[in-house]
Amino acid sequence: MKLSKLTTSIIGSTLLLGASLPLSAASVGEIAKSCDECHGKNGVTKDEVVPTIAGASAAYLKDTMEAFKSGKRKGEEYKHDGKTSDMNKVAKKLSDAEIEAIAEYYAKKPYVAFNNHTDPKLVKKGKKIWKRKCKKCHGDNGMDPEDDAGIPGGQPLKYLLNSMEHFANKTRPMPKKMRKKFKKLKEKDRIAVAHFFAAQK
Repeated sequence: MKLSKLTTSIIGSTLLLGASLPLSAASVGEIAKSCDECHGKNGVTKDEVVPTIAGASAAYLKDTMEAFKSGKRKGEEYKHDGKTSDMNKVAKKLSDAEIEAIAEYYAKKPYVAFNNHTDPKLVKKGKKIWKRKCKKCHGDNGMDPEDDAGIPGGQPLKYLLNSMEHFANKTRPMPKKMRKKFKKLKEKDRIAVAHFFAAQK
């Protein structure tokens, strides 16, 4: 049987794109089980140093995992059930298709705020700073899931404070527009902003 040029072209294209076809739900579920070991069931953390990943935008999650995979962002060592790992090691094992699929998976999960204990005075001060410096990218008190800048609102306070320190020490990358505003914040301002975000429900 002689194939037309169009048919041959379609078959060839399908074979080339085969590696990019969506992963099965079972495959994504297996990867998610591994993520849940540290980030909590359905990506909702129970650990004060680990962020919740459920509900964040797929674009943010994808960018974050790609930054870990490339080494642009340094992952902290985390010990769970006697095993030590970090996000650099985890992300390097994932293909581009797996990263995209797992980002979509967690973006569809409901976000649940961590039960933090915050200082009301610092929360009030932090809100004023957020309005001036952070509101444009971290809308709805940092709780807007559509923001491709992540969801800082309702994250564990300790995680937020650690993140502030990494930003200040330049051990965690920041977008250019964030760097300009962040460098003007004093340590006490950063702590106040962390308390403000941590207080969100």
